[in-house]
Amino acid sequence: MQIKRTSQCRTLTDLLRLRQNREKIGVHFILNSDKEDFLSYRQLYRDAAQIAGVLIEKGIKPGDEAVFQLENQRTFILI
Repeated sequence: MQIKRTSQCRTLTDLLRLRQNREKIGVHFILNSDKEDFLSYRQLYRDAAQIAGVLIEKGIKPGDEAVFQLENQRTFILI
């Protein structure tokens, strides 16, 4: 089934696939009182897919448990 509306999304992956071509909407990270970072859904999907590929190359499979030490919120969202 091809997902065409957000109401059809069952997982976060479904939602990101649906929104992967949206460059102007995404996630805003508040870094401090006067600085903000933006990650478009397009870039989020691409970066997350790249990280998933690396994890698969390292031998991590669906259902495996893993522990990550992350530097910031942006990395947390991508993982």
